[in-house]
Amino acid sequence: MININPTEQFSDLVNLIQTLRGPNGCPWDKEQTHESLKSNLIEESYETLNAIDNNDQQNLSEELGDVLLQILFHSDIAEKNDEFTINDVIYSLQKKLIERHPHVFRLKTSLSSNEVVSQWEEIKKQNLSSKGLTSALDSVTPNLPGLMYATKIQRKAASYGLDWKDIDGVIEKLQEEILEYKKADTKTSKQEELGDIFFTLVNFARWIDIDSEIALQESTSKFITRFKRIENYCTRTETKFNELSFEEKENLWEKSKSTKI
Repeated sequence: MININPTEQFSDLVNLIQTLRGPNGCPWDKEQTHESLKSNLIEESYETLNAIDNNDQQNLSEELGDVLLQILFHSDIAEKNDEFTINDVIYSLQKKLIERHPHVFRLKTSLSSNEVVSQWEEIKKQNLSSKGLTSALDSVTPNLPGLMYATKIQRKAASYGLDWKDIDGVIEKLQEEILEYKKADTKTSKQEELGDIFFTLVNFARWIDIDSEIALQESTSKFITRFKRIENYCTRTETKFNELSFEEKENLWEKSKSTKI
């Protein structure tokens, strides 16, 4: 029987994980390590984001549970390795939230959302040295998706004053990088210049307050939708897409931008 008391329910869940990974538990669960579960955590996080994008509340509840499962899994692995426990995870989170919200728990002052973000960043800067980090950029995890990682690096640098005066500077930089790409004459140099174009595009997205990761995902999703419309059209009309001329393919693509195909 599942307990409905929130506090007892969480304890029951922790005990359930411990049973699964205990002497008489599941062989697969007992074999897992921090390393073996890395991809699971990433996958469950993206499935949660997908539920949010689809406004699927029921699925979101389930996916959040799957993310919580990963946290409990790693905590149990750590406990058995004498590293830390789920209680340490919770304590660290509580401590961090209290420390980074002095306007709520200590100073009792009113701040705007932007002031809260600035305060959060300032407190993080003060904690860098205590963690042995020599650079402000070291606090940004390099395992993030490329666009997200670049955005966070740029935001961090901007918080220290390393930023363009206005968006015109970003646009000029983008134009400069495209010209440099055109001049590149080796694969290595082209890769380097293309990377600079991507990095500057991410910076441009940051300046206009658009999440580059989400923007790219939406464009990819749009491309998939249009491609599938063409596939369905070819199936209905018994047309072989590969045998069409470039002009015919381009015409179909233009039509796929609407439902008139």
